[in-house]
Amino acid sequence: MRIYKIILSILVFFPVLAAQATDVEGDVWGTWTKDNSPYNVVGEVRVPPESTLVIEPGVVVNFQGHYKFIVDSLATIQAVGAAGDSIHFTTDDPTTGWNAIRFMSASSSSRLSYCVVEYGNGTGSGSDNYGGAIYCYLSDPTISNNRITDNSANIGGGGICCRESSPTISSNYIKYNFADYGGGIFCRDASPTIGGNYIRYNSASYGGGIYCWKSSATISNNRINQNTAERFGGGIHCEDQSSMTIENNTISLNLANERGAGVYCENSNPGISNNDIIENVGGGIYCYDNANPAISNNTISRNVFTDLGGGICCQFYSSPTVMNNIISGNSADEGGGILCTNFCDPTINNNTITANSADSGGGIGCKYYSNPTIINTVLWGDMASEGQEIYLVESSNPTVTYCDVEGGWEGEGNIDLDPLFRDPNGDDFHLMADYCGDPDNSPCIDAGHPDSLDVLLDCFHGLGTDRADMGAYGGSNSGWPTGVEDEKTPPIPKQFLLHQNHPNPFNAATTIDYQLPVHGHVKLEVYNLLGQRVATLVDSKQQTGYRSVVWDAYEVSSGLYFYRLTAADFTETRRMMLVK
Repeated sequence: MRIYKIILSILVFFPVLAAQATDVEGDVWGTWTKDNSPYNVVGEVRVPPESTLVIEPGVVVNFQGHYKFIVDSLATIQAVGAAGDSIHFTTDDPTTGWNAIRFMSASSSSRLSYCVVEYGNGTGSGSDNYGGAIYCYLSDPTISNNRITDNSANIGGGGICCRESSPTISSNYIKYNFADYGGGIFCRDASPTIGGNYIRYNSASYGGGIYCWKSSATISNNRINQNTAERFGGGIHCEDQSSMTIENNTISLNLANERGAGVYCENSNPGISNNDIIENVGGGIYCYDNANPAISNNTISRNVFTDLGGGICCQFYSSPTVMNNIISGNSADEGGGILCTNFCDPTINNNTITANSADSGGGIGCKYYSNPTIINTVLWGDMASEGQEIYLVESSNPTVTYCDVEGGWEGEGNIDLDPLFRDPNGDDFHLMADYCGDPDNSPCIDAGHPDSLDVLLDCFHGLGTDRADMGAYGGSNSGWPTGVEDEKTPPIPKQFLLHQNHPNPFNAATTIDYQLPVHGHVKLEVYNLLGQRVATLVDSKQQTGYRSVVWDAYEVSSGLYFYRLTAADFTETRRMMLVK
């Protein structure tokens, strides 16, 4: 007790001194430590050319006014916090805010990780109107594992703005940001890698989640949910010759007050594959004015539009390639599943279009000189007052062959028979096959065009062996994930394929899948950006079939890597991102 009283007396007469705040402005470099935190920004700060600033975990950077944090030419910032000890960029005055971390031709070694970046406000003149929290110009920083929230910009990029830049944006929470273009992320003439992020509750006039203009972004493995566009592109908006890759994302519950709540494409040709585009209000995918995306292996379901095309709309000289998609449960005034209007001639190949509804064209609507080619597709169980499955008006003349159309349709190889989906009430639109344990065989098996073949053969994809099945799981369906193979039907790949690793980006370990149509010697190797081999995952003879290997990358550093498969005369290389 006496010792306790002595200690208490010491604490009374010699209190523990709190760390003193550090005021900063002008040029800064060196190291900012937690002991000297918070760092109060009392004027514009800059990491000068070719200098480095390191910010340690736990540091608070508190802006006392609407000041910029500039990372100048070839300068580096390393703001790397920890999962339980973030770096905090904030302000005491959220109404006025501060004017973003601005990378201006900065070093590609710059990194923001495990930071909270909030209350940035991109306002002022010129480029100051872009990038509420982070602005990248001619800069390729790594932006990972951050919380980027409650930021805004007058013009573009409420959360992040990328101009002529290729940053890596991975595993961030990007929420509650606002701008006129790109509430979450804005890209102009940029090629960012946007992977593994949670992009939610952002809003803009155009592109609530992500907006891209003349950009070739890679957008993969993100959850893009509940974003809002006052006009176009609730989830993703791509415009003016953007050739993006949009793959393996969940794009759901977004809102566009005019059109394209899931993905909006204008005069652009992105690749849209392996996404779940679900329950968006304002339509699933909207293609406008010479937009010709490749739309493949997606689930496009339960999207709603009070106007044109609940699942997919093609308007004004837009002719996308639509292959191997499940398009189900969507609704619109015209074209519940797909609408083609004003000189649009898409190719609609090996899709399952079912349970959609509209006033006209429950499955597919064709208007104003639109002539789609529809092949190997199942159109069944759609609902409409006019044109239950296919609706034509104003000189439209689609070519429909080797399709299963409820109610029948004139054309070579067409049938009118129940496709026998395995469990349509449970959204399982695989075809029944008795050797896979089903009670019957679908009439769509081996009923596709005689010149088309199924790429995969198992109980989850191609079920016959002579020619393609009708529906989403037949034909060139290599993008669909492989199910558990039935013992009675061992997999028989028909071509070499190297799949994208998953997850990607990844931390420590990732899985690489590939398929071999013939047996022989196989090599699977991993290389870094310098072309140096860092791992050999396979170097042996292997039998025909589907293969999978795990790369545990705990010994190598974060960054971009390439993996190459060599077998027989086949060689393919893909890239992957390791983020630790």
